[in-house]
Amino acid sequence: MREFLSNKIFGSPFAHLAYVKKIKPGLPPLFNYSDRQLHGIYEVTSSGEMNINPYGLSEDGKQPTKYPAQVRICIRKRCKSLFSTNCIQLMTYSLTRTLLFR
Repeated sequence: MREFLSNKIFGSPFAHLAYVKKIKPGLPPLFNYSDRQLHGIYEVTSSGEMNINPYGLSEDGKQPTKYPAQVRICIRKRCKSLFSTNCIQLMTYSLTRTLLFR
């Protein structure tokens, strides 16, 4: 998680590229599928694409990342982590609100 936040980029494996490409600026908070937690409130600031930073999400910054399907983010607020079962209503409300008021 540290690499993602320090680079202000969230990434997914190549297999998820089709989903990541559908991400557009202003979408609701992003969820960490790896550990099934919401770590804070992040705003999407770019469209999803391949290798925005091809090395920035690797542990040492020298190897190609395992998460090449990427999107830029802005950290709005760091919060105590919530497991998916505790934040599903928040995520549903946020998505519904975004879709209704755009």
